[in-house]
This record gives sequence, structure tokens and C-alpha cells, in this order.
Amino acid sequence: MSSSSQVLLILGFILSICHLSSCQDYRRFRDNHVVIGHMQISCAQIESERNMSDQHGGCKESNTFIHAENVKTITRICKGKTEHMDRVLSKHTFHVTDCVLDQDSLFPNCAFHQTEEKRQICVKCVRSFPILLYSPEEHASCKPEL
Repeated sequence: MSSSSQVLLILGFILSICHLSSCQDYRRFRDNHVVIGHMQISCAQIESERNMSDQHGGCKESNTFIHAENVKTITRICKGKTEHMDRVLSKHTFHVTDCVLDQDSLFPNCAFHQTEEKRQICVKCVRSFPILLYSPEEHASCKPEL
């Protein structure tokens, strides 16, 4: 096998593991929703630290953070789902923090009402990675994790 064939084979293998757009979507999911550890968080502080904003550069109206020991506990929901699989409901519950923007809050001083609870999460999986988190209101249309 020629060296150029070997390079192409390796490159193909790498791309098959994590398609570029899927990896970027997963990173966005992780940055927007995952907190490592079960400590209490401040929605305003973490959204500020992560430079999170809405599509117009203002305060996000709402967001949910999933607390986990490590990211693998969340990515495990999508394990084996190599193609697009929408609305997968986790087997296990997660500690989550829901953040809702206070009505009189203005960017950059975003203030939130936050609640914490344990519940299952519903995600969209693409190439074995979660890329989208659904709200609890959308869980009725989720398929249980296998």
C-alpha cells in the first residue's frame, strides 16, 4: 500500500469518528449545557464566563445546565447511535439547573431565576454525540434510551 493510500485511509478513519460539524455541534452542546460536578452554580456567572448570549447578543431567555461527574455520563445516552436519532430520553436522572431570565434584566447584567431538580433529559443524537437538549415539555415525544 502506498504512503498516500495510507494517509487517505487514516484521514477517512478520523473523519468517520467525528464528522466536523457533529463535533462542533457537540462542543456547543457541552459548552451550553454541561457542568462537571454537582456543585451549586450561578446562572449569571456561568453564562457570563462562557460568553453565552441569545442570537442578538443579549441575555438568553432560558437555559438548562446538566450536572454530571464527567461528560461520558451524558454522551453515553447516544452510545451506538451512529446516525441521526432525534429525541432520546435518558435512562437515568441528572441533577439539572434551569435558568430563566428575570424580566427587568438587561445585558450585560443578566439576572436569572434558577431552580434545581433531578430529572431525565432528552437529547438529539448525531453520530453518537448529543447536540441538542430538549425542554421537559418536549419529553413526551422522546424515545427511551436503549
